Amino acid sequence: MLDFFAQLTVNALIAGSVYALAACGMTLSYGLLKILNFAHGHLLMIGAYAFFFAFAELGLGFLASSIWTLGFSLLVTVVLFRIFIQPFLRYSFLLVLVTTLGLGYVFEAVVQLLFGAEVHAYPITRLSTSLQLGPVYFTTVQLIIVCASLLVLPLLAFILHGTRVGRRVRAFSEHSEAAQSLGLSFVRYQYGVLIVSAFLATGAGVLVAFDTNMYPTMGTTYTIKAFASMIVGGMGNLWGTIFGAYFLGFLETFGIGLEIGGVGLPASYKDAFAYVVVLLILLLRPEGVFSPGRRRV
Repeated sequence: MLDFFAQLTVNALIAGSVYALAACGMTLSYGLLKILNFAHGHLLMIGAYAFFFAFAELGLGFLASSIWTLGFSLLVTVVLFRIFIQPFLRYSFLLVLVTTLGLGYVFEAVVQLLFGAEVHAYPITRLSTSLQLGPVYFTTVQLIIVCASLLVLPLLAFILHGTRVGRRVRAFSEHSEAAQSLGLSFVRYQYGVLIVSAFLATGAGVLVAFDTNMYPTMGTTYTIKAFASMIVGGMGNLWGTIFGAYFLGFLETFGIGLEIGGVGLPASYKDAFAYVVVLLILLLRPEGVFSPGRRRV
C-alpha cells in the first residue's frame, strides 16, 4: 500500500509540474499585461506539433528541432499579439478573451487539417528510458519535467521580484505611464512578457508529447488546466498559480487512483476535476487561496 501511495505521489508531482509550466505562462500574461489569453494552451499544442514535424517528419536532430520549434512559437506569438490582441486591448478586456478563445478553435482546426484528428506520438528516444527510485518508477522525460518546473519557475519568480529587469517589468504592470515617462519601452515590455509566456507553453508541450502523446484538442485541455490553476491560486499571482497547479495535479491523480470500498472513478473523469475546482473556488473564495492583496506577479 505504501508503494502504491508513493507511486501516486510521484505521478501527481509530474502532473502538477506540467500544469505549473503551462499555467505560469498564462498568469504572466494576465498579471503583467491584463491579457487573459484563452489560446495559451493551444501554444502548448502548437509547440508539440511543431517539434513533431521537425523531429519525426523532417528527421532533424533534437537541437535543430528545438530551435525550429522556438522560432515557430515566436512567430505565432508575434502574429497573435499584433493582429488579434493588440488592436483590441484599448477597447475591452472581454473582447480579447473572446478573440483568443475563438482563435484556439481555429488552431485546432488547422492542426486537424494538417496532421489529422488521430493521436500522434514522438519516436522512442532515450527520454523514454524507465528509471526506478525505491518503489517508484518514472521515465527520464518525467524527471526533466519535474526538474524544469522546480528550477525554472522559482528562477522566474526571482527575476521578477529580485532583479532590476524584473522591477522594470512590474513597474509597467503597475504604472505603465510612469514607466514610459522614464524612457522604458512599453512595446518591448509587452513582447518580452508574451515571448516568455509562449516559450513556457512551448516547452511544456514538447515535454508532454515526449511523455505521453499529442492530439489536436490538447490545447483546450491545457487551457482549462492552466485557468483552473490560476483561479485556485488567485488571478495574477505567480506563486499562487504554482500552488494551484500542483494542487490540481494531486487532486486529479489521487481522485482517480484511490478507491473507497472497492469503488473508484474511471480515468475518463480526470479532466472533470478542473471544472469542479473552478466552480467551488468561484463560489467559496472568488479571489483565490492567495488573495490579490498578497504578492502578485
